[in-house]
Amino acid sequence: MDALRIYPTQGKTTVTYSVAIRTLALSPDSLRKVLQGVFSQTILPEKVVVYIARNYAIPSWRVGYEQYVYTDKGMMSQRALPYTELTSDYILMLDDDLVLAPATAARLLATAETEKTDLLGADVFQNHLLTVTARVTAAVSSLVMPHYRHDKAFRLRRDGAFSYIARPRRQFYSSDTCCGPLMLWRRKSFLMLHAEDEKWIDTLGYAYGEDALLSYKATANGMKTGIDFRAEVTNLDSRTSSDRYRNDPQRLYIRAKAMFITWWRMCYKPHGNHRRGASGALFGGVLKYMWLTPVMLAFSAVTLSTTPVRAYIRGLRDGYRYVRSDVYLAIPPYIFR
Repeated sequence: MDALRIYPTQGKTTVTYSVAIRTLALSPDSLRKVLQGVFSQTILPEKVVVYIARNYAIPSWRVGYEQYVYTDKGMMSQRALPYTELTSDYILMLDDDLVLAPATAARLLATAETEKTDLLGADVFQNHLLTVTARVTAAVSSLVMPHYRHDKAFRLRRDGAFSYIARPRRQFYSSDTCCGPLMLWRRKSFLMLHAEDEKWIDTLGYAYGEDALLSYKATANGMKTGIDFRAEVTNLDSRTSSDRYRNDPQRLYIRAKAMFITWWRMCYKPHGNHRRGASGALFGGVLKYMWLTPVMLAFSAVTLSTTPVRAYIRGLRDGYRYVRSDVYLAIPPYIFR
C-alpha cells in the first residue's frame, strides 16, 4: 500500500496528513490495535507520532513507522503541542483507544476539503442512540440533552452544557464542538489557535471537558468545525484516564470546579476578565447551578453522605477563586481574534 496523498472528491488540490496519538501506554493492546488501524488506511499518513507522557514506558514493539515523542503529562498537554515533527496539511489527532476502519482517513480528508473545515470530528459516542434511561440521566445530572434543529451536530449552550442532534440525517453537520478521541485539524488552523493557553485544565487533576474547551475555541474564534457522521471508528474504551477519574474520591469536586471555570472562560467572559461578561451566559449559568444543587443534595441523601453536595459547592467556590486569581489573569483571553 503506497500513497501519502489524497485527491478530494471536489477540486484538484492535493493534501497530506499525519497522525498524532496521545497516550500513557498503560493499555498496550489497545494502543497496538489503534496503530494497526492507522497502518491499514487506504491512504497512509506521512508520519505517525505517538506523544507519550514523560516517565511512562515506550513499548518495545513497533507496528509500522511510528515514532515516539515524550511530552508533559496531561490530556491537553499531550495535544496542545507545536507539532514541529509534522509538516502535513492535516493532523489526525487520536486517543489511544480509537480504531479506524480502513477508509476512515480518506473519508475524513475528503469531507474536510469539501466542507472547508478547520476542525472535523466523528460521531464517536453516538449520543443520538442513547437509551431513554441514559438520556434522562444525562439531562438531569449534566443538563446534556438532545435538540431537534438540523443546523448543528452539537450546540454549546450559554450555561456551558451542550446539546446533541436527536436525529442526524446527513453525513456532515457543522458543530460548536467535537469529542476528543478523534480530531482532524487543518495544521495551520490549529497552530493559530494558541491551544497551549488551555493547559491550565491539566492542573485540576483530571482534564474534565478538555475536548469542548479545545474544539469550541476554534468555533469561537471564527474557524469552521464540523462532524462527519459516517466516519467509521471503533471505540475500544480502554478507560485508563476515565477510570482514574471515576475512582478518584475528589471527582465531584474536580467536576464542579472544571465545570465552573470552563463556563466562565468559554461562555461568560471569553474576551477576558477586563471585559463585561455575557448577560445571557450569566443567567444560564446561575440557572444551571441552581438546578444542579438540589440534584447533588438528592445524591447526598441517596448515598447517606454529605460528601457529594459539599464537594460540589467547594468545587464551585474554588472555581470562582481560580478565575479571579493572578494565575488565571495571566492566561490570554479565550477569544483572541
